[in-house]
Amino acid sequence: MAGNEDGYPVLVTIEDANGGYPEENSGVDDALDAVAARAGELNALLDGIADVDASLERLAVGVTDAIDDADAAGVTEIKRRGPRTAAATDPMVTWIDDIQYASGEGPCLEAATTRDIVRVNSEQARSKYPTFFARQAESGMRSFLSAPLTVDGTHVGALNLYSHDDHGFDRLDAAALRIYVIAAESALQATARVGALQGTVDGYVKAMQTRAAIEQCKGIIQFALGVSEEKAFDLLKWRSQDSNVPVRALCEQLLRDSAGVVWTDEAERDRFGRLLMTVHTRVGN
Repeated sequence: MAGNEDGYPVLVTIEDANGGYPEENSGVDDALDAVAARAGELNALLDGIADVDASLERLAVGVTDAIDDADAAGVTEIKRRGPRTAAATDPMVTWIDDIQYASGEGPCLEAATTRDIVRVNSEQARSKYPTFFARQAESGMRSFLSAPLTVDGTHVGALNLYSHDDHGFDRLDAAALRIYVIAAESALQATARVGALQGTVDGYVKAMQTRAAIEQCKGIIQFALGVSEEKAFDLLKWRSQDSNVPVRALCEQLLRDSAGVVWTDEAERDRFGRLLMTVHTRVGN
């Protein structure tokens, strides 16, 4: 408890943490704030990277314009939860692709599975994919050209062209499509690496936030109970082990319990002791 020049006690609140807690905590807080600021800047940088779906949309439009026989194009991306159409030049493409995904057959799925270019006219498509071809008939698409997409050795989908012509695609079209496959794979590779980096940054920010909560909570325990930093952390670990609740969760709840409270006399310190003993019962409530 602090005193003024007349010797009377002065109340110290939780908001006066740097004055009431051990001095070393202020340095920790400053360091954590600096790290959090840098992580925030990196997050902003990553958010500024163009949306990969938008890049794939532009690519799909480009390949449709470049290949005369193509009336529409799309990109199928296969993820753990299943395939999805990441880009399409026409809503009809998404509808056609959904039929492939539902029936489990079709040129884009074959290309993605076999890692080979698939080029089929209407007669071939009707024979190879009878369910798919019949269900999509009203779309008017008769020929299909699909090329596999691979990123870092992992097969991730297919770039698909659609034609109203019964014999819409030839070998030259298939060769030209390879150029656009390289561009699509580059876009997917970039977003995959950004995604991995984003996960690292998010984990680091969460770790810093967790450490900040623990450090602040240790400071409150030191001040309220008059114990050392080491003893304060021992108390937190004991409560965590005894209640089977993570230290981080206990600290976050104890900080909420302590917000705006003044720990200045024995009665209040006793109350803090009760809060510490029962904090696990309020976690998540």
